[in-house]
Amino acid sequence: MQAAPDVAVIATAVAAKAGFELDPEDVPPPAWAPVPFLRPADFMLHMQQRHGWTKESLEPLFAGYQANAQVIRLMDPAAPSFKRSWQAYRKRFIEPRRIAFGKAFWDENEGALERATRRFGVPPFVVVGIIGVESIYGRNTGNFEVLDALSTLSFDYPRRAAFFAKELEHYLLWTREHGVDPARVKGSFAGAVGLPQFMPGSIRRHAVDFDGDGTVDLGGSPADAIGSVASFLKNHGWDPASRQALRKMLVAGPDVTAGALLEGGWRPHATQRSIEDSGLRFPDDEKASDPAAVGATLARWAVFELPNGDAPSTWIATDHNFWVLTRYNQSPFYAMAVLELGEAVRNERLKANGKETAAIPTAATPKGTGGASKRAQASAAAKKVVRQAKPRQATDASKTSVRKANPPARSAQVWSAGQQPQPGKTPVDR
Repeated sequence: MQAAPDVAVIATAVAAKAGFELDPEDVPPPAWAPVPFLRPADFMLHMQQRHGWTKESLEPLFAGYQANAQVIRLMDPAAPSFKRSWQAYRKRFIEPRRIAFGKAFWDENEGALERATRRFGVPPFVVVGIIGVESIYGRNTGNFEVLDALSTLSFDYPRRAAFFAKELEHYLLWTREHGVDPARVKGSFAGAVGLPQFMPGSIRRHAVDFDGDGTVDLGGSPADAIGSVASFLKNHGWDPASRQALRKMLVAGPDVTAGALLEGGWRPHATQRSIEDSGLRFPDDEKASDPAAVGATLARWAVFELPNGDAPSTWIATDHNFWVLTRYNQSPFYAMAVLELGEAVRNERLKANGKETAAIPTAATPKGTGGASKRAQASAAAKKVVRQAKPRQATDASKTSVRKANPPARSAQVWSAGQQPQPGKTPVDR
């Protein structure tokens, strides 16, 4: 019963904040949405009637369709007994090897990252964090046939069938628009593709040709991936003028009564005073916001409790741009991992450039508590894998002329060159 009001709130907020109305398709259908197609034949009829596809072109794609049990298994939620832990989740992404790959990626694509910041207002560390979490900078883009994965989730996964049937529709339209064979594209078990793991609908709405070669190639062009991630965030309301911190770590007192703050939703709504009245406080050595921008008493925050299994929870206060990050994947764990990985890579680059004193500690490596050790590990890892950090360079360079001479053929080659899937990672709307 809450889905329709939420759509209206999101569209209105983005329109007021960024000067445009959010495409309603960017809001995933609720889990209880009715299943639109019970079998492939129903979907094929829909494509014929709405988009002019011929029966002859569709039948080979769905002939002999069978649900992929592995896709369903990976998509199913964790068992009720599973105890979620932010610290355990964080360890999967904030580790020396991934930081080293991130530094190499940033070094190689610094120009594209700077252009994306100028055009879309999104800082490089945010884009680097997203691509690192999503695909380890192109090393893990998925090895499932996208047509198979989306078909399975559309026809044999009722819990999210409404969303994935729409993505299957977008997928076929995208392949027709770009001359790509829909049977050849590889991606994640949820149908996400490329370095940024975009869902097909987001490719059609938000992806951009950022390297200027006349085609959008999220699988083989880091520049296109960078520009598309920044485009996605900007289109969802990223505010480049914000001087409020993306998030602040809160200190929990002995008696926390934050129920009302949590029920207030993911968009910033609470003042610093109301947060502190609930038994949470901002660190003594940090201000909640930049007084020169809005004033600490006027800043608005959302509050999240991040469970840590049997250990005490981590509490954070987040701003509008943090909410925008959760449009990429609706999880505060995900948004935190993106920020901490991006910051860790940025810190490593600062250290390598002789600016270690300017490095910004992440939430899990506060000032004076082991940050130097972690940076040393990342530095050693960077030296070890620097040659490995360029796995696509020779291949992409050898195919550049092919892509420019025949973009559809290049796209088919790139999209079908998948890696191994990432168990447990479920894209929501990318």
